[in-house]
Amino acid sequence: MKIVFSIFFYFLFCFVIIAQSDTANKELYTNEYKFNEGIYISFEQVKLNKPIPKVRLITQLNIDNDEFFEEVVKFEKIYFFDDYGIKQEISTENIWGYCKNNGLYINCNNEFNRITIIGSVFHFVANTKVYHDRFNDPFYDNSSLGFSSYQTTELREYVFDFETGKIMDFSIESVETILKRNNKLYEEFMSLSKRKKRQLMFYYVRKYNEATPLYLAKPEY
Repeated sequence: MKIVFSIFFYFLFCFVIIAQSDTANKELYTNEYKFNEGIYISFEQVKLNKPIPKVRLITQLNIDNDEFFEEVVKFEKIYFFDDYGIKQEISTENIWGYCKNNGLYINCNNEFNRITIIGSVFHFVANTKVYHDRFNDPFYDNSSLGFSSYQTTELREYVFDFETGKIMDFSIESVETILKRNNKLYEEFMSLSKRKKRQLMFYYVRKYNEATPLYLAKPEY
């Protein structure tokens, strides 16, 4: 029996140590949290709160311009000096986003959109291209000449899952996928009708964020 208790307390001790080390250099995200300003090349840099600052970007643009980041991301490539002072380049379409005035802007569909809700699940809206088949369009005269399909741009809602680093459509399916990590919320959500699920998606994302605190690297002041 003593051996069993010894093993139990050993693993409990290890768990506590791991949990403490995991949050030792991190800070619980609140509305007071400060993101460091700059270009976030990757999701890993977001977690570490360690973007490429303005002074390390190689550009002819005026870094004091309030629209600096909006102008930088218009270029096909971004050039910068890395931690070793070596010049690097990356296609703008491959960067995660940037931070300006403590606001996070995420790259989605090659446009940069401000994140409206930050937590274990981010929420934001972005433009997306939608392709339509003219032959199935009741408002299109099929007898006229022209292309068989056309494209429009629509504003849609998205979520960014901080656990997986993936952008997903804000849909019933994506909310279900996220809530599976919390049995109580998942069971509540799954008990709802499809209509109610659609109405309460936003509510359950907020509930998930409340139940799943987000920890980020402590800001560098």
